[in-house]
Amino acid sequence: MVAVQPFLQENSRRRQRPYLFSMNFSLVLVMSIASGLLAGYLPGFFQNSGYFLLLSERGGLQASLMVGAGFMFLAFFPGIRLTGRGRTGTTGEPILEPSPAEAATAYAAMGKFMLTSALIGVGAGMIVPYFNLYFQGWAGASVSQIGTVFALGQFGTALGGISSPWLARRLGLTNGVVLTQLSSLPFMAIMAWRHELWICSFCFIFRGAFMNMGVPMRQEKMMESISPQFRARASAGDGMAWNLAWAASMFFSGSLIRYWGYSASLWITFLCYLVSGILYFHFFREPQSPRSEPRPIPLNG
Repeated sequence: MVAVQPFLQENSRRRQRPYLFSMNFSLVLVMSIASGLLAGYLPGFFQNSGYFLLLSERGGLQASLMVGAGFMFLAFFPGIRLTGRGRTGTTGEPILEPSPAEAATAYAAMGKFMLTSALIGVGAGMIVPYFNLYFQGWAGASVSQIGTVFALGQFGTALGGISSPWLARRLGLTNGVVLTQLSSLPFMAIMAWRHELWICSFCFIFRGAFMNMGVPMRQEKMMESISPQFRARASAGDGMAWNLAWAASMFFSGSLIRYWGYSASLWITFLCYLVSGILYFHFFREPQSPRSEPRPIPLNG
């Protein structure tokens, strides 16, 4: 996962990258949905199919895990055909060792990306792991209804990822990231206020779609902002910041929900996402292109 973003950045042209990052994000998400459906079907298939010896529940689960391991093994074959540029950039020129000033600049940029990612991770850890309980306890949803809402949410997120190149072309990478992230906040506020299942489900789907729509643009912006020598470290640091922040917030988010309810947790997430979006815009806003001066109108013809 650390290597994917630098690989895409260094083996593509600028005009291709919005589509590559978007397709990578959406394809992984769509295939995770398909594999989840397959994983739910396979244990029963192995237990009841006449093509195999009748297996126990444990045996069916073990056989399903072996199928998953088989898919991972098959991914090795196209993987070995991927060829990178080694220690060369996109132009084929050798990458020189960075100077201390270049290293300081790169680490400063990495720190800014990590800070904004950590804030998102804190907010996500406050509510995302508990969304199934939220729908059950807050909106009174059944298990089947929760599954349907989650499936629609995943498809909405995948469609949002596919649309990110369109936004990047019209708004720019930074503005696209900030706009999509802030657009998710009204839906989160409604989820903290209303209890109706259809309203909460609608807001859940669009919250996830908007929040994740900016992920491909964020990845491209980070790879674009970091010099080639530091891209792998930036990718690793950004993922580490998000996951560690998620884990840290989960130490107290369960107790917060228990004593203060889902509304408090959602509002904290709202605040974390808002601060992250403001900081991201402050750190990485793109300079406005200077407007051309109007040509003077001659007074005498």
